[in-house]
Amino acid sequence: MKSILLALMLFALPAANSLADPLPFDMSTENADPRVQSSPAAPLAARPETSEEQSRQLGEVLTPDAPAKSSAPALAAPDASSPVSSASEPSATMTGLASPGQINRRYLIPANQLTLNGEIDQKDWSLFLTSWQATNAESLSLSYRNTVVIAPESSRMIVSINDHVVIEEPLRSPASFTKLTVPLPEGLLRYGANTISVRVAQRHRTDCTIDSTYELVTTLNAQGSYLTLPASERISDLEAIRAIGVDGNGDTHFEISSPSIKQSTAVEDLLSLGQGLALLAGMPNQDFAFNRDALPVSGPGRLGVLVGTASELAPIVPNLPQAARVGQLASMLRVTPDSAPILVISGPDWASISSAIGKIVAPLSEASVDQRAGLQNSGWTGPDLPVILSDSQFSLSDLGLKTQEFSGRRFQTTFSIMLPGDFYGRASSEFTILLDAAYAPDVLPGNHITVFVNGEVASVVQINNRHGGIFKHFPVSVTMRHFKPGRNTITLSAELSTNQDAVCAPGENNTREPRFALFNTTEIQIEKFARAGQFPNLAATARTGFPYTKDEKSISLFLEPVGPETMSSAATVLGKMALSSGHALGVKPKTSLRAIGEEDTIFVAPISQIPRSFLDRFHIAPDASETWNQIAVTGTEEADTTKQFSEWQDRISSEGLLGYLERAGSWLHDRFGLTTDELELFKDIKESFMPTPSDILLLAQNTSFEGKGNWTLITGPTVQNLALGNALIASQSRWENLQGYLTALTPDRMVSRLDPNPTLHLSDPWDIRNLRLVITDWLSHNSLVYVGLLILAAIFLALSWGALLKRSGRRE
Repeated sequence: MKSILLALMLFALPAANSLADPLPFDMSTENADPRVQSSPAAPLAARPETSEEQSRQLGEVLTPDAPAKSSAPALAAPDASSPVSSASEPSATMTGLASPGQINRRYLIPANQLTLNGEIDQKDWSLFLTSWQATNAESLSLSYRNTVVIAPESSRMIVSINDHVVIEEPLRSPASFTKLTVPLPEGLLRYGANTISVRVAQRHRTDCTIDSTYELVTTLNAQGSYLTLPASERISDLEAIRAIGVDGNGDTHFEISSPSIKQSTAVEDLLSLGQGLALLAGMPNQDFAFNRDALPVSGPGRLGVLVGTASELAPIVPNLPQAARVGQLASMLRVTPDSAPILVISGPDWASISSAIGKIVAPLSEASVDQRAGLQNSGWTGPDLPVILSDSQFSLSDLGLKTQEFSGRRFQTTFSIMLPGDFYGRASSEFTILLDAAYAPDVLPGNHITVFVNGEVASVVQINNRHGGIFKHFPVSVTMRHFKPGRNTITLSAELSTNQDAVCAPGENNTREPRFALFNTTEIQIEKFARAGQFPNLAATARTGFPYTKDEKSISLFLEPVGPETMSSAATVLGKMALSSGHALGVKPKTSLRAIGEEDTIFVAPISQIPRSFLDRFHIAPDASETWNQIAVTGTEEADTTKQFSEWQDRISSEGLLGYLERAGSWLHDRFGLTTDELELFKDIKESFMPTPSDILLLAQNTSFEGKGNWTLITGPTVQNLALGNALIASQSRWENLQGYLTALTPDRMVSRLDPNPTLHLSDPWDIRNLRLVITDWLSHNSLVYVGLLILAAIFLALSWGALLKRSGRRE
């Protein structure tokens, strides 16, 4: 009997071993699903059987064997039954995350979370991989959750990499985040940029109204979305900097350690290095942290950098190559056997280090965004954005959009363009969309197609035909009032209700009959717009680097005191500006305010180190240097008093003459789009800004005392606040929303002040056509001057005709 049992055990052993082969990545909370689908890229091994109910709930799992490698493997796009393993997670916080020094996860999403809204939505971005990462990536994991009103039987999510579908899954995770894991076919990933696309088609369970489409939301969690890699990554060159990516929160961190951080000769090179790293990484939420003696750490979304002479680094880096003692060294090294590689830059003296840094940064010091054909920010916005410098015409297909047919109730598609830092055509310029589209006969009159620019309604096209219709190069005029320098997002949205939606019969949301089509032959014509940079204008500086990119002159940089906090803040701001402008900016540190003169300058210092006269120049209350850092209780009491005073002022102003004038101003704004600011003749900043104790960071701009230089101030109540403010300005959403001559930041809000009369910088003073456009736009902003000129012209014309008729006209 024992021999029979032993024989049976030996017979079953190969099968057991086969079933026990591990997945490329496994988590203890995940369950496998039995169904298997063959793929020409990789033969598949069978998985253990599970119940039909488990199969229905958990989806499918794909387990590749180890096939022979081929130079060009075939890639099959999965269909609806794409092999995916899924597991429900207890909360948005993921478990089993890699430690900071572990590099077995390459996070995908360049934000804390990625949200897809409406009945259809799509997000595209690129992921830079080293050759080793592209070859050895084992699996893709994606964590998502959808709102409970989404119907899983008619809603799907499709994830593609390099135009090959890797996940196609019903949306069925309303209670908690669900993680999907799928092995990656050999040859799918490649060295360099890999395009990732996530698109959803979502339908409501019970409601057929257009309003209900705003309830359809799917959220991707950054911590649970990543590529799984072997733990021992081999990094051999500086291309690894471009593959740093993001951490589990969608952020990118650079930790730079240098014993020479306070030496004047090192400050310029270290800040130049920071800009080079920011440009190479190309991620949206980047920040820098400097220190003198701590060993930097690398990890997912984090790069440690060690800079110093060979004699300074020898005690820290036991395996420092001999090249650092006789020449230049810039290489990725493991300081300890169990640590992640860090970037080590060294040499026998600082001149050698400066030369090594220059070799990294020099290729990145190209023309600014004002001269480039496109801005390379595909790491978080899809294809590189075209830069529109003057009149131009392009189609949706040129922007990478495809013709789309849509069967739902609210269609939307989005694309972006870049405008130069000296864009000045908001008040008078327009662009035209030559619309190629069609709508079905059952779409009711009264629906409309809306053009949004940066989230604001810019134009509306009514649908009036009761029997369907086709727009063939139908011209839609769109105002440029909502455009800004830098990146601008344009959304085409169509509301498409029908009589059937009012009935909302069961299954009505599942219909696949198209109601609307948008053809990618649709063209955008942008007329020549005025170009005159405005300063102060934090929006232009943050979004394009203007005015510090308008010529090749270096920017003066005043740091006080020179230390880790001020260096971290300066590096973060300069890195953001370099990424916005597309090239590294020349910086010359200055140790004295007297040495600055009328030069373009960036000041980074706690407010106590800024003289009162300079604060007044930035329209900051001079007393702020003494009162900003007071205890929060006083600030709360002052805020409450100010709020009560404002409430009483509103009550009084609603009556009498003030109330009448206020209602008249509201009527002018509603009727003609005019504001009281546009009716002022001599506009100026009326009062100085007093920061509150809750404000962590303050950014302000103005011209120098004689008006020849452009100054920008980054300050806080203490040097510690400058370090805390790094996380605030590193956020791309906050950075792109800086505006006006002053912005104060707290963790919860941003307060901006607009300059009613900024200085204009003409890019070409002798361009007559541009000068005419600038004057037209300026008069549109200053309506009272325009009206006054019309009245003077009418009076002059009347007097001229009177004099002419008096001399040559008939008399009785």
